[in-house]
Amino acid sequence: MPESRCQADLAHFEVEPASPVSPTSPNEKRAFKEALPAEWKEQSLYRREFAVLRWIQRTIPRRPMLPVALFIHHFASEAILIPFVGVFTWVVSLPAAGSTTSCMCFCVSLNFGLKWIWQRPRPLWLDMGKVSEVWNIGAVWEADYSFPSGHSQSLAGVLLCAHFTFQLTMHWLPVMLLLGAFVGLSRNYLGVHWCSDTLTGWLIGSLSGIAWGLLDPYAALLRLGDPLISTVVGLGSGLGSDTTGCCLRDADHPRASGASC
Repeated sequence: MPESRCQADLAHFEVEPASPVSPTSPNEKRAFKEALPAEWKEQSLYRREFAVLRWIQRTIPRRPMLPVALFIHHFASEAILIPFVGVFTWVVSLPAAGSTTSCMCFCVSLNFGLKWIWQRPRPLWLDMGKVSEVWNIGAVWEADYSFPSGHSQSLAGVLLCAHFTFQLTMHWLPVMLLLGAFVGLSRNYLGVHWCSDTLTGWLIGSLSGIAWGLLDPYAALLRLGDPLISTVVGLGSGLGSDTTGCCLRDADHPRASGASC
């Protein structure tokens, strides 16, 4: 989004609407209909997804959902989670935690590339609640694209990879799956992601975490006992993912907000 538009939107985030009210008079309804974003008029997917987000925000109690959703938003982002997992690797267990950290890096890199390919706008980019009645409940803002959800993908991948690398009992598997799904629900509740964003992110992250945990490429490299091979593979993977992401950004120029759906 242009910087001026971001600043204008952020200025509205300081005050939340206490009780959203739908337009009642015919003139108000007509004015609201004319104010619909072009993407919403042309794409039925947005209308359906706005309806689901509106139902989620109205159905789930504000407490304790809002504090939990804000905690996930701030402390489960890639900027916080990756350093934490790195410290976790140092303190707890190098082989198992190292595999979990490498899975996290893979999920973040993959999410970065997918978001730039799709370039899908976030709900609050299209409407701040005046028409859709999907509100910025937590007064939060995300500046990158929407599809798929990075929080859902990264946390689902880390949780499931950790389940296998740390050899937890199978009783923990549904818990890890549900925790990953709950992260997606919290993103929908805040209005920062469409439901298809979080569902897709959860699916990609879950599959990545399961595959990474079962194959455990980091442990396989350790078993080889060759530091040079481990270094080459690690650096090659990192440089390869970064290069791919940069190439995608250069090859796929920014599009209008509704062009990808």
